[in-house]
Amino acid sequence: MVKILGMHFLLLFIFISCDTKDTSEFNRLIDVLKKSEKVEYLTLQISSEDDATEFYKNWQKLGDAEINKEDLDILIAELAKQYEAGRDAKERVKCFNPRHVLIGVLGEETIEFQICFSCDQVVIKHQEKTYTFDIVGPRIVFDEVAEKYDLPMEQLRGRKKIKKESGKIEK
Repeated sequence: MVKILGMHFLLLFIFISCDTKDTSEFNRLIDVLKKSEKVEYLTLQISSEDDATEFYKNWQKLGDAEINKEDLDILIAELAKQYEAGRDAKERVKCFNPRHVLIGVLGEETIEFQICFSCDQVVIKHQEKTYTFDIVGPRIVFDEVAEKYDLPMEQLRGRKKIKKESGKIEK
C-alpha cells in the first residue's frame, strides 16, 4: 500500500514538473517573440492553386505584412489564452496545416510560430529547435488582425465562423 501511494505521488510530481516546464518554455518563447525588432505575419493556404508563385515551406503563401507592436501584443495575448485552455486538452487529430505564421527577427535570431487552428497546435521553431504546444480556441482574433493588414485568408468550406459584431454563427 505504501509503495503504491509513493508511486502515485512520484507520478503526480513528474506530471506537475513536466507541465511547469512546458509552461515556462512556452513563456520563454513568447518573450523571444515580444522582443523581436520586426514581426512578419503570413497567411497560408493548404491547397495550392496551379498558378501559385509564393510558398512558405510546403504551403502556398497568400499574403504577408510586417505588424506593429500593438497588434503583436493582441496576438500574443490570444495565443497565451489559447495555450492555457489547451494545457488540459485531450489527444486530438494532428493534421497540422497552419494558416497563420508569425516570424520574429531580432538581429540574426529568428523565431517562427506556425499556428494550425484545425488541429489546435502551434509549432515554434527557434535556434534550430522545434517545440509543439496544444492550443484551444477559435481563430477569430488572428483573422481580425490579418484583415487589418489586408492579408487574404483561405476560406474554410463547411466550417462555422462566428461574427464578432453580432455573436451569431454563420456558414
